[in-house]
Amino acid sequence: MRILATSDLHANLHPYNYYTDRPQNTGGLARLGRIIAQLRAASDNCILVDNGDTLQGTPLGDFAAQVRTSDGRPHPMVAAMNVLGYDAMTLGNHDFNYGLDFLQSTLSGGAFPAVLANIRRADGTPLLPPWVILDRDMHDTTGRLRRLRIGLIGLAPPQTLKWDRSLLDGQLEAEDILDAARREIRAMRDAGADLVIVLCHSGVGPRP
Repeated sequence: MRILATSDLHANLHPYNYYTDRPQNTGGLARLGRIIAQLRAASDNCILVDNGDTLQGTPLGDFAAQVRTSDGRPHPMVAAMNVLGYDAMTLGNHDFNYGLDFLQSTLSGGAFPAVLANIRRADGTPLLPPWVILDRDMHDTTGRLRRLRIGLIGLAPPQTLKWDRSLLDGQLEAEDILDAARREIRAMRDAGADLVIVLCHSGVGPRP
């Protein structure tokens, strides 16, 4: 199975530098559309996911937060992800930069699930589903279609609550990434996941 993953798109939709007001030849989710299509065409079994920090980072992201989404129109990045057929996403710390109301209204426009296991509401209830299981028909090595149950879990930096304290204080609680992953991966396996994919907005390093 081919797993296509984007990360840290930071509201770069078009290959355009909003600060210099000029086109550029690098970056942009729209520019990835052709590459994603080519990679899908070369593999019978393919899913597309995002690892977060998607909604913030350019003047387009600020415009979407302050103007565009206020009248119910979808966030430009989410609309593009719908067109590209994303299967799931998780959140990065910067996706919280505009507050919870904006975040939840924005995610509601997605045609795909957003998952997050280690950051929840202060009362202990989920902010988002911790994981999802996707039932997909995949070709085996003989070309025969078989049903595969793919578990996807999302994880974000616990430090998010400190970095955006002015917006999030008292509203959320965070858990260590590994503690949440161990618990929820067991739950996914118990729920019948054949394969587990972790969408984690984090670097790789030793546990403190």
